[in-house]
Amino acid sequence: METNKIANLKISYSDSPSPSEKEIIEQYWKLDESFLFPIKPKTIKDKFDLTSKELRDLIAQNSKLEFYIFCPSCESYEQNIVSSQTGFREVLSYYNSRYNTSKCDYCKQVEREALAREREELRQKEINKYKDAVKNKVWEELSDYDNEVLKSILDRGFDVSYSYYGKDGKPGILKFIKSLRLLSSLNLLLLKYNFRNYICDVEYLPQLEDVYDYEPKPLKKLETVILNDEIRMLLPKAQESNHPNAPKFSGTVNFQEEIIIQSNMNYIFGMWQRANGDFYLTLIPEERLEAYPQIKRLSSYPKHIHEIMQDYLNSMGEGF
Repeated sequence: METNKIANLKISYSDSPSPSEKEIIEQYWKLDESFLFPIKPKTIKDKFDLTSKELRDLIAQNSKLEFYIFCPSCESYEQNIVSSQTGFREVLSYYNSRYNTSKCDYCKQVEREALAREREELRQKEINKYKDAVKNKVWEELSDYDNEVLKSILDRGFDVSYSYYGKDGKPGILKFIKSLRLLSSLNLLLLKYNFRNYICDVEYLPQLEDVYDYEPKPLKKLETVILNDEIRMLLPKAQESNHPNAPKFSGTVNFQEEIIIQSNMNYIFGMWQRANGDFYLTLIPEERLEAYPQIKRLSSYPKHIHEIMQDYLNSMGEGF
């Protein structure tokens, strides 16, 4: 360390040591031009017939070494007080370290306070994002499933909700996790992870419980057409549900006239999927088909009959 980096070296005494004690103290704190202690404690102990404890107690109870070290950060000198040679070497080692910027305690405190303010500002910005999400009621744009996940967490907590949605096995868990990540991206939930990087809990603003007002949408009314004993119904696709055994199609239906399903009668039913995911269902008595023309493909007949009929049709076509 440069000599101009350390200044005002001074031994401070206490309890008015005797002349012999003062001599021991002065030899103990003596420094050379390189700020090294030329007289080792062992030499002093041998010279004055002292034990290690006696020397240590004498120095600690009767003296301190005061000095100032220059701080390049604030360009001023910082006072340091040590009670042993080891303490002095540790201070110099800190300032001489190549990995250290040699900032004084005051500068380091200023840095810590600045860092604390920066972290608090970032934390407040994060909190404001969650407050805005609650204020804007972003859950109103969520699907029914995602809203049910959020409502379940608010009502029953993370652990119970995780077990509930896990009843459907891995598909249910994956869907649940996907919903949690969506809720997190919308700043409704803060996800907490364990050492394996698995979601282990969630946090949210307390006011979310007070203002959250999700209600499931009403079921669609079924479109039905009844012709005598023939039924035609449009089955709307059910809204997404958090229950693993929820139906794929659901709604309400109001029959405007009496329907009689006769026993011991065969019925023919069919279902057709629509582009929007709904299904169209028909239920028709088998005997109703007797009133419809019976049509067969020519290819369903024996080959020789098929060829005769095809030749006939070809000849008929020549007259048109």
